[in-house]
Amino acid sequence: MAEKQEATERAYTSPQVNPYGRVDEEVASVAERDERRKKRMKCFAYLIAFIVFQTGVFLIFGLTIMKVRTPRYQNSTIEFFYQGTKVGEAFVPRARAKAGSTRRFYVTVDLSSAGVPRDVLANEFRTHAVIPLRSQARLRGKVEIMKIMKKNKSSNMNCSMEINISSRQLGNISCR
Repeated sequence: MAEKQEATERAYTSPQVNPYGRVDEEVASVAERDERRKKRMKCFAYLIAFIVFQTGVFLIFGLTIMKVRTPRYQNSTIEFFYQGTKVGEAFVPRARAKAGSTRRFYVTVDLSSAGVPRDVLANEFRTHAVIPLRSQARLRGKVEIMKIMKKNKSSNMNCSMEINISSRQLGNISCR
């Protein structure tokens, strides 16, 4: 009987073998992986939210605060050409345009055929009652942003037009 009691005590005091121990390890491993995956997804979601927020801040800053306002155009000239020869020039005075608006200005110009060969003009008068002209100008100016930053901006104007000789009218104006 002593042997029986000793065997029983050994059975209760010795570590018991769990036949499902491997399954418990796998379950713990899967749980750890799921927990790490959830942490990574949470970090990724915070990163995406931060990027969206920063993009919104930059857009608002760029569209409202850094908006181009009231350009001040410097003095400029418009040149008129007939078949590549300069026939006139007009002075464009300094002006100011508000943000998002167009500034219209009227310029008077005296055209002179002094640089054009006489035979070319005589042939043009005989065959056509219209003289084709081309004008070109570059308007430059400073643009103030928040009264702190100043940027130089420029725009080019290239136009073609026709002058009707008999009526002294300007027509078919096309600008780019």
